[in-house]
Amino acid sequence: MTHLLLTLLLSASAQDQLEGAEIGDKVQAMTLATDGKYTAERKEKTGKTLAKGTWTMDGDQLHVKVTGCKGPSCKGFGQSFNSTIGVESDRAMMVRTAPEGTPFETGSYYCHYQGCEKRVGVELVMHKSKAGVMRYLLDALIQKNRGRDVTVVWWGKRNLSPQAKTRVSYCKRDPARDQPAAEAVAKDLADMPSMTPGPVEANDAADCLWDVRVDVGDSSVVPAGVGGPSAP
Repeated sequence: MTHLLLTLLLSASAQDQLEGAEIGDKVQAMTLATDGKYTAERKEKTGKTLAKGTWTMDGDQLHVKVTGCKGPSCKGFGQSFNSTIGVESDRAMMVRTAPEGTPFETGSYYCHYQGCEKRVGVELVMHKSKAGVMRYLLDALIQKNRGRDVTVVWWGKRNLSPQAKTRVSYCKRDPARDQPAAEAVAKDLADMPSMTPGPVEANDAADCLWDVRVDVGDSSVVPAGVGGPSAP
């Protein structure tokens, strides 16, 4: 059953996730229209920047060719770019873009109803923890984020190393942003006695696209009195 759930969650392709999507926030946004047209807009005190062009997909590779740009931010918006897309779940996506400075920044995104926004990506991984524990934890962290709308949480690949105690770490790609985010996740976990982590620390991963990683302790259990967790 767990394998089936994960298969369904990961069945969406990068093309499915991006086609027709609007990606951005209150300051800037880009649109990948279904007819292959690309547009991007940024609003700031110095004026509005508009860029246009075309986009194509080749497997998990997004290729954007900018053909025109007007406005003060064209140094970044006027660049053509390529992105590698990793679909982690039906609502979680990891992106690596080159060059930097484009509207589609490297990092983790939350996607829903063909709209995506960059958020703090929280990856949950396990070694021997049971699937029920992982589903409970996934649901619990999603519920704690409701009203904040700052994280996107998904269940990542299995950790092959034994994990005696739950560990929360942050990616060194952007420590000023990710260390406080990891500390907030650790605080949320403090409500779950068997999952309470030790001190937050930097992760040794050299090339992470997630922001916060939770290595769930092998002895973690669902808190007493809690009903069966819902599916992720």
